Amino acid sequence: MAVLDATYTVALCDHPGLTQAERTAAEVRFAVALEHQFGGPDDIATTLHTIDALERVEPEDVSAHDLVALQHWVRALGIARLAGYRGLAPRDGSRFEVRLG
Repeated sequence: MAVLDATYTVALCDHPGLTQAERTAAEVRFAVALEHQFGGPDDIATTLHTIDALERVEPEDVSAHDLVALQHWVRALGIARLAGYRGLAPRDGSRFEVRLG
């Protein structure tokens, strides 16, 4: 797992056959694209906290603000995945994991 900032980490999982340099480069591309969508690591951490909290809330209790944050997160993850996987051979089951630091 590559530590990209103290507030969160990114790991490319289940993508065998990569050198450590290739894996790290993909994780950095992903993180840079994600930060570009959010403005910085603290904004990503705040969103991760929101997403985590939403997992424990009943659907009818989700606010409009939280729904917008969730939609932004999903859209930003898609953009970051495209950047992260650029130049890599496709692998079924491969994924990027983003976790609070």
